[in-house]
Amino acid sequence: MVLTKAGLNRLLAEVLPQDADVEAFVAQNFGTIARRVARGADRAGKIALLVDNADLKVLLDKISGAHPVAVARNEHLLAEDKRVAGTPVPDAGPCVGRDALLAELAAHVHRDAPGPVLLVGDAGLGKTTLALALLHADASVRRFGGRRYVAHLDTAADTEAAVVEVSRALGVTPEAPLLNRIAEALRRAPALIVLDDLDVPLAKDPANVRDLLQRLTAIPGVAVIATSRSSVAPPDGFHVAAVKPFDEASARAAFLAIAGDARRSDPGLSFALTEAAGNPLALALLARAAGDGPLDLAVRAWHQKQNELLMREDGPESASAIEIAVALALASGRLSDEARRLAPLFAALPNGVRAEDLAAFASSGTADAGVALVALGLAQDASGRSRLRRAVREVVALQRPGAEESAKATQRYTGLALSNGPNVGWPAGDESAVRLAADSDNIEAMILRGIDGPHRIACIDASVALATFIGSSGHCTPRVVERARDAAREGGDKLGEADCTQALGDIALARGEVDEARARYLDALPLFHQARAGLSIAACLMRLGDIASERDEYDEAKLRYTDAAPYYRHIGDKLGEANCLRNLAEIAALSDNYEESRARYKEALPIYNELGDKVASATCMKGIADIAFQGTQYDEARALYQEVGPLLEELGDRLSMAQCLQNLGDIAFALGEHSVAEKHYQKALPILKELGDKLAEGTCLSTLGDVALACTEIEDAHAYYLAALPLLREVGEKMGEANCIQSLGDIALTQFEHDAARSHYENALSLFSALKDDYSIGWTHYRLAQVAADPDIFKNHLYAARDAWLRIGRQDLIDDVNTEFPGIL
Repeated sequence: MVLTKAGLNRLLAEVLPQDADVEAFVAQNFGTIARRVARGADRAGKIALLVDNADLKVLLDKISGAHPVAVARNEHLLAEDKRVAGTPVPDAGPCVGRDALLAELAAHVHRDAPGPVLLVGDAGLGKTTLALALLHADASVRRFGGRRYVAHLDTAADTEAAVVEVSRALGVTPEAPLLNRIAEALRRAPALIVLDDLDVPLAKDPANVRDLLQRLTAIPGVAVIATSRSSVAPPDGFHVAAVKPFDEASARAAFLAIAGDARRSDPGLSFALTEAAGNPLALALLARAAGDGPLDLAVRAWHQKQNELLMREDGPESASAIEIAVALALASGRLSDEARRLAPLFAALPNGVRAEDLAAFASSGTADAGVALVALGLAQDASGRSRLRRAVREVVALQRPGAEESAKATQRYTGLALSNGPNVGWPAGDESAVRLAADSDNIEAMILRGIDGPHRIACIDASVALATFIGSSGHCTPRVVERARDAAREGGDKLGEADCTQALGDIALARGEVDEARARYLDALPLFHQARAGLSIAACLMRLGDIASERDEYDEAKLRYTDAAPYYRHIGDKLGEANCLRNLAEIAALSDNYEESRARYKEALPIYNELGDKVASATCMKGIADIAFQGTQYDEARALYQEVGPLLEELGDRLSMAQCLQNLGDIAFALGEHSVAEKHYQKALPILKELGDKLAEGTCLSTLGDVALACTEIEDAHAYYLAALPLLREVGEKMGEANCIQSLGDIALTQFEHDAARSHYENALSLFSALKDDYSIGWTHYRLAQVAADPDIFKNHLYAARDAWLRIGRQDLIDDVNTEFPGIL
């Protein structure tokens, strides 16, 4: 689910019903913006200010931690017009004759420490109906609110596919690793999740699926109901509830619940019940297929379908009630020819079909076929998405989809990939990622189905467009791109083969498989050269440069970026050219080649300005300022920091803002402008605290201590250093810790507390020695000499200072000590 301000406003309005609730929550969790929020005229105004000024994800996490039960009941409000928080859930439909089973399930699920339940029974016995009935029960709504989910696992080939289905059910952001996103979502508050058709992935990947179940059921407050056919052994820890065929009375009640009470006196009712053999799905399909006609005609049609199945060359030895019922329903006059033709295509689409997508490839241009399949009980509907029942899918999947509808469906789903895939990974790409995630299995299935047909090029392009999504989301598999690459190679399409090869590198890179990514890019590069694809050559070189840069292989990175720049320049791609120059600038800075870095930044900056790329312009300006700062060119650095600061604030780059403020403080401190330095540090401090950057916060506190000490504000300096120390220790910043301790020693020395000063200096010396910082080792020995009570100890510390400075060639420091203490060194 993509978090929005409107959604969080709705949620907070329910969770924080009083002004005092809002104020208390803000004071405890968002102290830095408490005064701003307090300006709201009323509760709604305060909530709006809170949402506007807080990070949305952090806000959701905080409110979930503070009010877990209230969030559980209202989390569906994060999205508009939803009854549940995740993917819409189908209605249960009639659930007759299962009161005892429902009570058994509720006893395990509706408690503070819910126990997992496994519903076991043959195909069509109503396991899913039972689970949905419990999910929609009033007691479940009261306990779990909108946090009620259904994951359809009947097409999950392995654990990874099962994880994708669970993530889709929860509506979590499609971002790998999905299992972490799932755990984060479920930990927020109590939840109920149905794992429908668990036996499918459990049979194919038992060890890993059992591990997944253990992880889900171990989350406090999470209730799990799974459904499974009888053939698979139940997972450990699950209470097993057997679902059996209806007895005669229950079968009659179930049939009449659908067909209507007027059927009670129909002479064919007993025969119909006998044929359905107590199977709820077969009963439902028969009741709906019969329509208003006499049941004896429906029974005769049943027998006819049974004979047809048995006489078919590829037919079964004995036809089950479900197979006959599905065949009967598909032949029913209540089903349009279009719905009948499209049923096999529905079977090929694992995620079901949205009404808008169906209208795009149905001959009628409407979603009527889905409505008809749902009306006959062959499919379930969840907010306009129609999905075949598993038992129906298994029967219909044996039929081949029609060529015309299949081609249109291929166009539709490849179109979704082509229009949304390239957006993923960009600032406005979240909606595209969510759209792809909803139909990721459908898209993959249709690309693989269409890649050998007339839409081969579109399928290849679609697979390439999906690369970033596949790598970053955890959805789909690289096999769709691999198949596209092979198809391009077989067709002599060098550019298509190169694009697919590079896409496989992109997927590997997104998954952290850097060596694999580099190998694929190196494979793609000569193919792009053969295809004379200048822009693609440049992009591939950039990727290789990025990998080399990340590995600190700066010579190779420089070579790749240098090679890429002329291609971008020749094509007229100014953004690509500017990015190359900026990357070269950053590499030069990392290699301490500051003049080259400055030159590259200055080449890139006017291009970014021309393109109106404020983010990149700000990066270049700050880069030039940082170089001037490092070279103690303080006037230039100060002017640039002051110029770029407002731009960074406009862009919301609070970390870079804080860094500029800290550097402005350092410049002022170096120039002896202590009050100016303090002002800059004080502005940076709350930003760093809000960002949770403990290293920068600790450093900022330490520098505030330095300013206070320089101004002889001893108590303030002492307090700042003490506040900085735990932060620096927590992040393992030994140098900062040592400097703070040494400064505490300086404070003690100014107050003639020699023992305390000596203790601080000795602690600092130990840290500096571990860091092998001879410059600081020398100064600490010099300080220890100041507090030495014995002349020999005094001399020994000065000798140690001399030796440390000799190791780094600082004769000037030794000469200064000689001047201060003649004749000792």
